[in-house]
Amino acid sequence: MRVNKELTKQICDAGEYKGLKSFRSLIICVLHHYLFYANRSVGGLRGCNVAYWKADVLAVNGYNEDMIAKGPEDKEFGARILNTGVKGFNLRNYAICYHLDHDDGGRIVDYNKLTDMYKYTVENNVTVITNGIEKLSDV
Repeated sequence: MRVNKELTKQICDAGEYKGLKSFRSLIICVLHHYLFYANRSVGGLRGCNVAYWKADVLAVNGYNEDMIAKGPEDKEFGARILNTGVKGFNLRNYAICYHLDHDDGGRIVDYNKLTDMYKYTVENNVTVITNGIEKLSDV
């Protein structure tokens, strides 16, 4: 659910927002996951509302800091986590997602380069990158 600037400020100031109504059902969530996502690769991953364990983030060395603009950086990060064997679960129709208002500055610097980096991660089963949380000389 996309929210405007005023509601974004309200949610951030309060830490939560209970005024939005949403149809949520565990049964629908589980059916949706197994019918549409259980056998999908990273292609179905979207970074707008994703959660992960800190240990999994550290295992892949976090986000790739060579990806310096908005684009597929969240998918590349998620692909590396999935490449380690972590199984994802789609919570559509169960978890509430608020897409907070933000400008789109810096969205595309060289989108083709970023897409190529993402494709390389998927095609080569990359799990750890050198320019992430830690600055590694070689992986």
